[in-house]
Amino acid sequence: MVTIAGAILTNERGEYLLVQEYQPKARGMWNIPGGWQDEGETIKQTAIRETLEETGLQIAIADDEPFFTAENQFRGRKYNAFLGEVTGGSLQPPLGEIMAIKWLSFAAIEELYAGKNLRDDWIMDALTKAERA
Repeated sequence: MVTIAGAILTNERGEYLLVQEYQPKARGMWNIPGGWQDEGETIKQTAIRETLEETGLQIAIADDEPFFTAENQFRGRKYNAFLGEVTGGSLQPPLGEIMAIKWLSFAAIEELYAGKNLRDDWIMDALTKAERA
């Protein structure tokens, strides 16, 4: 099973940071910043590295265990989301990987989900849990 880890980030207005995918299979879809775990890396390290690579933001994650996990047996993937806090950097989408980066309200994310514009259902599940926390 492939392991994927990402970070749920919020700003002072309670908005969540999402990235818009560039890759052909998911072009235009929105996701939390994250990606595939590299060999020798913890899933927490994956979330921190992938967030920096996809957004240009440095983050801190307090917990060693993910805030949210989900498995997709059909696709052979385990998804892990950590609650993170921005500690530095500036928003800069990497060319050829991310089309856009936006802070979005939960209501706006619900609209993306209703329009089938989120990369996967687990993202809405993770953000719903974060919204209720």
